[in-house]
Amino acid sequence: MYWWNIKALASELKAGKVSPFEKFKYFFAFMLVTSIFVELIYLFPLPESPTLFDYASSILVILITILGLILCYKSNKKGDNKDFIERFVCLSWPITIRLIVIIIAISVPYYLVIGDSLVEVTTIVDVLFIIGYESAFYFWIYRHISQISATKKGKKA
Repeated sequence: MYWWNIKALASELKAGKVSPFEKFKYFFAFMLVTSIFVELIYLFPLPESPTLFDYASSILVILITILGLILCYKSNKKGDNKDFIERFVCLSWPITIRLIVIIIAISVPYYLVIGDSLVEVTTIVDVLFIIGYESAFYFWIYRHISQISATKKGKKA
């Protein structure tokens, strides 16, 4: 796995020398670092101090990201073991759009009902929304990748 040499990686990708598992390692590292970076930024808003719910949410999001990626990859590998990254990225778009619509449909009425009692600190409800979103995202990816990669009984791709 290249950490710095972009030209060498690009050359190997062009030559078709990067295995599906190696591609997964790059994708996994990218998603994990992105998840950690986003959560660290979220944990250190100034001038407010993060709460226990902020820390719990961040840790759970990172754990769900790790577990979700591994389970999705294993599901694809169990099937035809083809095009995992392409499938994951392409499926992510409509799944994200659906989840945003669902979250808005749930959260807008919720926040309208609690009105003035809305506080600016993270609550257990916020954590549950975040965990629900993350879990649903990886569940839908897993389900669709399992269907896409499934091979007919007795026949290997």
